[in-house]
Amino acid sequence: MIAVARPLDVRGPNSLGEVEAAYRAATDPDLRERLLAIHMAMQGEMGLRGIAKALMRGRASICRWLRAFRAGGIAGLLRDSEHKGKHPTPSVKALVELEAGLETGRWKTVPEIKAWLEEEHHVVLSPGGVRYWLRRLRASLKVPRPSHVDKDPAAAEAFKKEFDHKMAALAGAERKPLYIWVEDEHRYGLNSITRRVWTLKGSRPSVPYQKKREYGDLYGALELGTGDIQLLHIPSVSLEATGIFLRQLKATDPEGIHVVVYDGAGWHPLPGDASLPEGVHILPLPPYSPELNPVETLWDRVKQDAANAVSKTLQDAERVIDNALRPFWESTARVCRLLGNHWITRAGVAYLGHPCGVIAT
Repeated sequence: MIAVARPLDVRGPNSLGEVEAAYRAATDPDLRERLLAIHMAMQGEMGLRGIAKALMRGRASICRWLRAFRAGGIAGLLRDSEHKGKHPTPSVKALVELEAGLETGRWKTVPEIKAWLEEEHHVVLSPGGVRYWLRRLRASLKVPRPSHVDKDPAAAEAFKKEFDHKMAALAGAERKPLYIWVEDEHRYGLNSITRRVWTLKGSRPSVPYQKKREYGDLYGALELGTGDIQLLHIPSVSLEATGIFLRQLKATDPEGIHVVVYDGAGWHPLPGDASLPEGVHILPLPPYSPELNPVETLWDRVKQDAANAVSKTLQDAERVIDNALRPFWESTARVCRLLGNHWITRAGVAYLGHPCGVIAT
Protein backbone atom coordinates (compact mmCIF):
# COMPACT_ATOMS: atom_id res chain seq x y z
CA MET A 1 0.00 0.00 0.00
CA ILE A 2 1.47 3.39 -1.01
CA ALA A 3 1.24 6.18 1.58
CA VAL A 4 -0.26 9.39 0.18
CA ALA A 5 0.68 12.76 1.69
CA ARG A 6 -2.24 14.53 3.39
CA PRO A 7 -3.36 17.59 1.37
CA LEU A 8 -2.44 20.88 3.02
CA ASP A 9 -4.88 23.68 3.75
CA VAL A 10 -3.60 26.46 1.46
CA ARG A 11 -6.69 28.68 1.37
CA GLY A 12 -5.68 32.27 0.68
CA PRO A 13 -6.67 35.35 -1.32
CA ASN A 14 -4.19 34.63 -4.15
CA SER A 15 -4.32 32.00 -6.90
CA LEU A 16 -1.59 29.56 -7.94
CA GLY A 17 -0.80 31.73 -10.96
CA GLU A 18 -0.44 34.85 -8.82
CA VAL A 19 1.90 33.03 -6.43
CA GLU A 20 4.00 31.81 -9.36
CA ALA A 21 4.19 35.32 -10.85
CA ALA A 22 5.18 36.79 -7.47
CA TYR A 23 7.88 34.14 -7.11
CA ARG A 24 9.36 35.03 -10.50
CA ALA A 25 9.30 38.75 -9.72
CA ALA A 26 10.64 38.54 -6.16
CA THR A 27 14.30 39.35 -5.52
CA ASP A 28 14.39 38.79 -1.76
CA PRO A 29 15.60 35.18 -1.13
CA ASP A 30 13.51 34.81 2.05
CA LEU A 31 10.29 35.81 0.25
CA ARG A 32 11.13 33.57 -2.73
CA GLU A 33 11.58 30.63 -0.38
CA ARG A 34 8.18 31.22 1.26
CA LEU A 35 6.47 31.65 -2.12
CA LEU A 36 8.08 28.43 -3.34
CA ALA A 37 6.77 26.57 -0.27
CA ILE A 38 3.24 27.90 -0.89
CA HIS A 39 3.48 27.02 -4.59
CA MET A 40 4.49 23.44 -3.75
CA ALA A 41 1.66 23.17 -1.22
CA MET A 42 -0.95 24.52 -3.67
CA GLN A 43 0.03 21.92 -6.26
CA GLY A 44 -1.05 19.24 -3.74
CA GLU A 45 1.64 16.71 -4.69
CA MET A 46 3.68 17.00 -1.50
CA GLY A 47 2.75 16.97 2.15
CA LEU A 48 4.22 18.99 4.99
CA ARG A 49 7.12 16.58 5.58
CA GLY A 50 8.05 16.49 1.89
CA ILE A 51 8.09 20.28 1.49
CA ALA A 52 10.11 20.72 4.69
CA LYS A 53 12.66 18.15 3.51
CA ALA A 54 12.91 19.65 0.01
CA LEU A 55 13.55 23.14 1.38
CA MET A 56 15.70 21.92 4.30
CA ARG A 57 13.34 23.63 6.73
CA GLY A 58 11.50 22.57 9.84
CA ARG A 59 7.83 21.68 9.54
CA ALA A 60 7.02 24.44 12.04
CA SER A 61 8.37 27.04 9.58
CA ILE A 62 6.25 25.67 6.72
CA CYS A 63 3.15 25.77 8.96
CA ARG A 64 3.88 29.37 9.92
CA TRP A 65 4.14 30.39 6.26
CA LEU A 66 0.87 28.63 5.47
CA ARG A 67 -0.85 30.53 8.29
CA ALA A 68 0.62 33.81 7.04
CA PHE A 69 -0.62 33.10 3.50
CA ARG A 70 -4.12 32.12 4.64
CA ALA A 71 -4.35 35.30 6.72
CA GLY A 72 -2.88 37.81 4.29
CA GLY A 73 -1.91 36.16 1.02
CA ILE A 74 1.31 37.23 -0.67
CA ALA A 75 1.37 40.42 1.43
CA GLY A 76 1.22 38.27 4.56
CA LEU A 77 4.21 36.27 3.36
CA LEU A 78 6.08 39.50 2.69
CA ARG A 79 5.48 40.66 6.26
CA ASP A 80 6.62 37.26 7.52
CA SER A 81 9.83 37.42 5.48
CA GLU A 82 10.61 40.83 6.96
CA HIS A 83 10.44 39.32 10.44
CA LYS A 84 14.00 38.78 11.59
CA GLY A 85 14.39 35.68 13.70
CA LYS A 86 16.91 35.02 16.42
CA HIS A 87 19.38 33.43 13.99
CA PRO A 88 20.05 34.72 10.44
CA THR A 89 19.14 32.24 7.74
CA PRO A 90 21.96 30.91 5.54
CA SER A 91 21.03 30.29 1.92
CA VAL A 92 20.07 26.82 0.74
CA LYS A 93 23.41 26.68 -1.10
CA ALA A 94 25.29 27.45 2.13
CA LEU A 95 23.35 24.78 4.05
CA VAL A 96 24.01 22.19 1.34
CA GLU A 97 27.74 23.00 1.39
CA LEU A 98 27.72 22.93 5.20
CA GLU A 99 26.13 19.48 5.23
CA ALA A 100 28.64 18.20 2.66
CA GLY A 101 31.55 19.63 4.64
CA LEU A 102 30.34 18.00 7.84
CA GLU A 103 30.12 14.70 5.99
CA THR A 104 33.80 14.89 5.00
CA GLY A 105 35.07 16.34 8.30
CA ARG A 106 36.08 19.65 6.75
CA TRP A 107 35.73 21.58 10.02
CA LYS A 108 36.57 20.66 13.60
CA THR A 109 35.10 23.54 15.62
CA VAL A 110 32.22 26.02 15.67
CA PRO A 111 34.60 29.01 15.18
CA GLU A 112 35.89 27.40 11.96
CA ILE A 113 32.35 27.04 10.60
CA LYS A 114 31.49 30.57 11.72
CA ALA A 115 34.51 32.00 9.86
CA TRP A 116 33.69 29.96 6.74
CA LEU A 117 30.09 31.19 6.65
CA GLU A 118 31.24 34.80 6.94
CA GLU A 119 33.98 34.48 4.32
CA GLU A 120 32.25 32.29 1.75
CA HIS A 121 28.56 33.19 2.17
CA HIS A 122 28.59 36.57 3.98
CA VAL A 123 26.39 35.20 6.77
CA VAL A 124 27.32 36.52 10.22
CA LEU A 125 26.27 34.19 13.01
CA SER A 126 27.08 34.04 16.68
CA PRO A 127 28.55 30.76 17.98
CA GLY A 128 25.06 29.96 19.30
CA GLY A 129 23.63 30.65 15.85
CA VAL A 130 26.10 28.23 14.27
CA ARG A 131 25.13 25.55 16.79
CA TYR A 132 21.46 26.24 16.03
CA TRP A 133 21.96 25.46 12.33
CA LEU A 134 24.13 22.46 13.15
CA ARG A 135 21.23 21.07 15.19
CA ARG A 136 18.87 21.83 12.30
CA LEU A 137 21.08 19.66 10.08
CA ARG A 138 21.02 16.98 12.80
CA ALA A 139 24.76 17.23 13.26
CA SER A 140 26.24 15.96 16.52
CA LEU A 141 29.51 16.36 18.40
CA LYS A 142 31.50 13.12 18.19
CA VAL A 143 34.95 11.96 19.18
CA PRO A 144 36.84 11.64 15.85
CA ARG A 145 38.51 8.43 14.84
CA PRO A 146 42.32 8.74 14.99
CA SER A 147 44.01 8.63 11.59
CA HIS A 148 47.67 7.60 11.56
CA VAL A 149 50.06 10.33 10.46
CA ASP A 150 51.72 7.89 8.02
CA LYS A 151 48.47 7.04 6.23
CA ASP A 152 48.66 7.52 2.46
CA PRO A 153 45.32 8.82 1.07
CA ALA A 154 46.46 7.99 -2.48
CA ALA A 155 46.98 4.36 -1.46
CA ALA A 156 43.42 4.22 -0.09
CA GLU A 157 42.02 5.50 -3.40
CA ALA A 158 44.18 3.07 -5.34
CA PHE A 159 42.85 0.21 -3.21
CA LYS A 160 39.26 1.15 -4.06
CA LYS A 161 40.07 1.05 -7.77
CA GLU A 162 41.90 -2.27 -7.36
CA PHE A 163 38.89 -3.68 -5.53
CA ASP A 164 36.58 -2.73 -8.38
CA HIS A 165 38.91 -4.16 -11.05
CA LYS A 166 39.37 -7.43 -9.17
CA MET A 167 35.66 -7.91 -8.56
CA ALA A 168 34.92 -7.23 -12.23
CA ALA A 169 37.58 -9.74 -13.31
CA LEU A 170 36.34 -12.47 -10.94
CA ALA A 171 32.68 -11.90 -11.79
CA GLY A 172 33.43 -12.11 -15.52
CA ALA A 173 35.94 -14.96 -15.50
CA GLU A 174 34.09 -17.62 -13.50
CA ARG A 175 30.39 -18.35 -13.50
CA LYS A 176 30.29 -19.19 -9.82
CA PRO A 177 28.66 -17.47 -6.84
CA LEU A 178 30.81 -14.59 -5.61
CA TYR A 179 31.16 -13.76 -1.91
CA ILE A 180 32.98 -10.72 -0.50
CA TRP A 181 34.05 -10.99 3.13
CA VAL A 182 35.40 -8.14 5.28
CA GLU A 183 37.45 -9.64 8.10
CA ASP A 184 39.20 -8.51 11.26
CA GLU A 185 40.23 -9.80 14.68
CA HIS A 186 39.26 -8.61 18.13
CA ARG A 187 41.48 -9.16 21.16
CA TYR A 188 39.54 -9.49 24.41
CA GLY A 189 40.59 -10.19 27.95
CA LEU A 190 39.93 -9.63 31.61
CA ASN A 191 41.01 -6.00 31.68
CA SER A 192 37.88 -3.95 32.36
CA ILE A 193 36.46 -1.46 29.85
CA THR A 194 35.07 1.78 31.28
CA ARG A 195 32.47 3.77 29.36
CA ARG A 196 30.34 6.82 30.18
CA VAL A 197 27.10 6.31 32.12
CA TRP A 198 24.11 8.55 32.77
CA THR A 199 24.12 10.33 36.09
CA LEU A 200 23.03 13.56 37.74
CA LYS A 201 25.04 16.74 37.48
CA GLY A 202 27.54 17.03 40.31
CA SER A 203 27.81 13.29 41.01
CA ARG A 204 30.52 10.86 39.90
CA PRO A 205 29.42 7.20 39.65
CA SER A 206 31.81 4.29 40.10
CA VAL A 207 31.93 0.94 38.28
CA PRO A 208 33.80 -2.30 39.07
CA TYR A 209 37.26 -2.55 37.52
CA GLN A 210 40.05 -5.10 37.31
CA LYS A 211 43.34 -5.53 35.42
CA LYS A 212 44.41 -9.08 34.51
CA ARG A 213 46.78 -10.19 31.75
CA GLU A 214 44.66 -12.95 30.25
CA TYR A 215 43.61 -12.66 26.63
CA GLY A 216 41.86 -14.43 23.79
CA ASP A 217 41.23 -13.56 20.16
CA LEU A 218 38.10 -13.58 18.03
CA TYR A 219 38.12 -13.82 14.24
CA GLY A 220 35.10 -12.16 12.63
CA ALA A 221 33.94 -11.73 9.03
CA LEU A 222 30.84 -10.20 7.43
CA GLU A 223 29.68 -11.07 3.90
CA LEU A 224 28.59 -8.05 1.88
CA GLY A 225 25.99 -9.79 -0.24
CA THR A 226 24.13 -12.20 2.03
CA GLY A 227 24.69 -10.57 5.42
CA ASP A 228 26.26 -13.77 6.74
CA ILE A 229 28.52 -13.54 9.81
CA GLN A 230 31.25 -16.00 10.68
CA LEU A 231 33.11 -16.03 14.02
CA LEU A 232 35.89 -18.10 15.57
CA HIS A 233 37.25 -17.91 19.13
CA ILE A 234 40.96 -18.80 19.23
CA PRO A 235 43.58 -18.63 22.03
CA SER A 236 45.88 -16.47 19.88
CA VAL A 237 46.13 -15.20 16.32
CA SER A 238 48.59 -16.94 13.99
CA LEU A 239 49.00 -17.94 10.34
CA GLU A 240 47.64 -21.36 11.25
CA ALA A 241 44.59 -19.89 13.00
CA THR A 242 43.91 -17.58 10.04
CA GLY A 243 44.07 -20.60 7.72
CA ILE A 244 41.47 -22.38 9.86
CA PHE A 245 39.17 -19.36 9.65
CA LEU A 246 39.61 -18.98 5.89
CA ARG A 247 38.61 -22.63 5.44
CA GLN A 248 35.57 -21.89 7.62
CA LEU A 249 34.58 -19.08 5.22
CA LYS A 250 35.16 -21.34 2.22
CA ALA A 251 32.94 -24.04 3.76
CA THR A 252 29.91 -21.72 3.66
CA ASP A 253 29.82 -22.44 -0.11
CA PRO A 254 32.60 -24.79 -1.26
CA GLU A 255 31.76 -24.12 -4.93
CA GLY A 256 31.80 -20.33 -4.63
CA ILE A 257 34.50 -17.72 -5.10
CA HIS A 258 35.40 -16.03 -1.80
CA VAL A 259 37.18 -12.66 -1.69
CA VAL A 260 38.52 -11.76 1.75
CA VAL A 261 39.43 -8.16 2.59
CA TYR A 262 41.65 -7.72 5.64
CA ASP A 263 44.65 -5.70 6.83
CA GLY A 264 48.33 -6.51 6.41
CA ALA A 265 48.88 -8.12 9.83
CA GLY A 266 51.75 -10.62 10.02
CA TRP A 267 49.37 -13.51 10.70
CA HIS A 268 47.43 -12.88 7.46
CA PRO A 269 48.49 -14.84 4.35
CA LEU A 270 49.25 -12.67 1.34
CA PRO A 271 47.72 -13.09 -2.14
CA GLY A 272 49.09 -16.16 -3.88
CA ASP A 273 50.18 -17.86 -0.63
CA ALA A 274 50.29 -21.63 -1.09
CA SER A 275 48.36 -22.13 2.16
CA LEU A 276 45.23 -20.38 0.85
CA PRO A 277 42.26 -22.66 0.22
CA GLU A 278 41.27 -23.05 -3.42
CA GLY A 279 38.76 -20.44 -4.48
CA VAL A 280 39.79 -17.96 -1.75
CA HIS A 281 41.24 -14.65 -2.98
CA ILE A 282 42.91 -12.14 -0.67
CA LEU A 283 42.75 -8.35 -1.05
CA PRO A 284 44.92 -6.73 1.66
CA LEU A 285 44.13 -3.21 2.81
CA PRO A 286 46.78 -0.46 2.57
CA PRO A 287 48.63 0.35 5.81
CA TYR A 288 46.95 2.55 8.43
CA SER A 289 43.54 2.48 6.74
CA PRO A 290 41.13 0.71 9.12
CA GLU A 291 38.26 2.98 8.03
CA LEU A 292 38.17 1.10 4.70
CA ASN A 293 36.94 -2.00 6.54
CA PRO A 294 33.39 -1.74 7.97
CA VAL A 295 33.68 -4.93 10.04
CA GLU A 296 35.49 -2.96 12.75
CA THR A 297 32.19 -1.43 13.85
CA LEU A 298 31.24 -4.93 15.05
CA TRP A 299 33.79 -4.71 17.84
CA ASP A 300 32.26 -1.43 19.05
CA ARG A 301 29.08 -3.39 19.87
CA VAL A 302 31.15 -5.95 21.77
CA LYS A 303 32.94 -3.30 23.84
CA GLN A 304 29.66 -1.54 24.57
CA ASP A 305 28.14 -4.69 26.07
CA ALA A 306 31.32 -5.61 27.97
CA ALA A 307 31.83 -2.13 29.45
CA ASN A 308 31.50 -1.29 33.15
CA ALA A 309 31.43 -4.96 34.19
CA VAL A 310 33.93 -7.58 35.34
CA SER A 311 34.46 -11.03 33.82
CA LYS A 312 36.13 -13.47 36.21
CA THR A 313 37.35 -15.86 33.48
CA LEU A 314 37.91 -15.80 29.73
CA GLN A 315 34.89 -18.08 29.39
CA ASP A 316 32.78 -15.41 31.10
CA ALA A 317 34.17 -12.79 28.70
CA GLU A 318 33.35 -15.03 25.73
CA ARG A 319 29.75 -15.46 26.92
CA VAL A 320 29.38 -11.66 27.06
CA ILE A 321 30.78 -11.42 23.51
CA ASP A 322 28.52 -14.18 22.20
CA ASN A 323 25.46 -12.52 23.74
CA ALA A 324 26.43 -9.19 22.17
CA LEU A 325 26.84 -10.80 18.73
CA ARG A 326 23.89 -13.17 18.87
CA PRO A 327 21.45 -10.67 17.26
CA PHE A 328 23.73 -10.51 14.20
CA TRP A 329 23.93 -14.23 13.52
CA GLU A 330 20.20 -14.51 14.14
CA SER A 331 19.33 -11.74 11.64
CA THR A 332 21.15 -10.97 8.40
CA ALA A 333 19.23 -7.67 8.23
CA ARG A 334 21.11 -6.50 11.34
CA VAL A 335 24.40 -7.32 9.63
CA CYS A 336 23.36 -5.36 6.56
CA ARG A 337 22.42 -2.35 8.68
CA LEU A 338 25.76 -2.61 10.49
CA LEU A 339 27.60 -2.58 7.16
CA GLY A 340 25.51 0.43 6.21
CA ASN A 341 26.11 2.83 3.36
CA HIS A 342 29.85 2.12 3.29
CA TRP A 343 31.98 2.56 0.16
CA ILE A 344 32.73 -1.18 -0.09
CA THR A 345 29.04 -2.08 0.30
CA ARG A 346 28.11 0.32 -2.49
CA ALA A 347 30.93 -1.01 -4.68
CA GLY A 348 29.82 -4.61 -4.09
CA VAL A 349 26.25 -4.00 -5.26
CA ALA A 350 27.30 -4.23 -8.91
CA TYR A 351 28.66 -7.73 -8.40
CA LEU A 352 26.38 -9.12 -5.70
CA GLY A 353 22.92 -7.54 -5.91
CA HIS A 354 21.90 -9.25 -2.66
CA PRO A 355 19.96 -7.91 0.36
CA CYS A 356 22.85 -5.91 1.85
CA GLY A 357 23.30 -4.03 -1.40
CA VAL A 358 19.60 -3.17 -1.41
CA ILE A 359 19.53 -2.13 2.25
CA ALA A 360 22.72 -0.06 1.97
CA THR A 361 21.31 2.03 -0.85
